[in-house]
Amino acid sequence: MKPLAKNPNSIGPMSARARPGANPQTIRQPSVAEHACRTPPCAANHRPQTGSGQLNRVANQTRGATQRTAPITLNQRTPVRTASGLASKSPNYRVQTPIPLGRGSQQIRATIQGTPQVAGSVDIGMASAGKVYISNLKVEQQHRRRGVAAKLIDAAIATARRRGFRAASLEARPSDSGISPQALVAMYRRQGFKSVGKSIRGSPLMERKL
Repeated sequence: MKPLAKNPNSIGPMSARARPGANPQTIRQPSVAEHACRTPPCAANHRPQTGSGQLNRVANQTRGATQRTAPITLNQRTPVRTASGLASKSPNYRVQTPIPLGRGSQQIRATIQGTPQVAGSVDIGMASAGKVYISNLKVEQQHRRRGVAAKLIDAAIATARRRGFRAASLEARPSDSGISPQALVAMYRRQGFKSVGKSIRGSPLMERKL
């Protein structure tokens, strides 16, 4: 048998003769930087390498764009302006150690922190076996509606517990016209007191367990 004659136009596996007239030196495999895919995600992943100077310029431009678009976070509260200018900051209050008044009674005072100025006070005394009586809750007019009364009641309850009392009672009677009886009762209810009757003056009597 005669061997088959080779076709001069056939293309071998590694032949440079892919098409007539092709230059063998121009046929090569594409590099990673010359990847055939030209879609944006793929092209971004196969960018040609650049020099260190160009990389630094690109990094600086990226950081500048990030700083221009990043949100600004304020750690400090913006002062509230009123008709007379900037609103004054509410003072901090400190509850003092109970002061003995005699016959087993004590007085607890709330002062402006850093000063001896008294903003309010409350008295506690023994009402009966196992029960403490809270009375004479007073808060100066300019310090009201700032939580001073609640601080004093909390301190009175904590002191009564340390002394071994199991319940606390009081008469919800305003010391002046600066607060209504209804508002005073609502404040005591938030502190855990419940109405149990009326006093001889007609004011609500309230109690809570400790």
